[in-house]
Amino acid sequence: MEYQYYHTHPINKLIHFFCIPLIVITSANFISKCKFFGINFYGSCLISLLINYYINYGFITLAIMSTYYCIIDYYSEKWVKRKYWFIESCIIFTLAWILQFIGHYIEGSRPALIDSISTAISQAPLFSIMYLFEIIGYVFLKLTNIFQ
Repeated sequence: MEYQYYHTHPINKLIHFFCIPLIVITSANFISKCKFFGINFYGSCLISLLINYYINYGFITLAIMSTYYCIIDYYSEKWVKRKYWFIESCIIFTLAWILQFIGHYIEGSRPALIDSISTAISQAPLFSIMYLFEIIGYVFLKLTNIFQ
């Protein structure tokens, strides 16, 4: 089942829109500190995800998701230089997950990661970007109706 079918209720979609990037950036904070034979594990995972998954959706999706992860990486690098980055990341990571489970309770459906964690990990960030474009499209449609 596709990730978006687990998220149809407007409140659940909105919760995920905010929480997915928070989970991604806090995960980046944790993973960025992992080294494997001196190689940054986060960078290797990210490149693998981009090349092996998002390229299947085409160049535009690959470009959008590459930009998304560059922004996440930029802010993650700044965040982990803070004194209490680990505690902050743990709190935000936990609260974001709790909010997402509340969203699924509101919707009355189970989270996508229960059926396929790999699908949830790869499609969740894409879902949050698609939701952003949905909002932009809705606003654009409303504005064009106003000026007709």
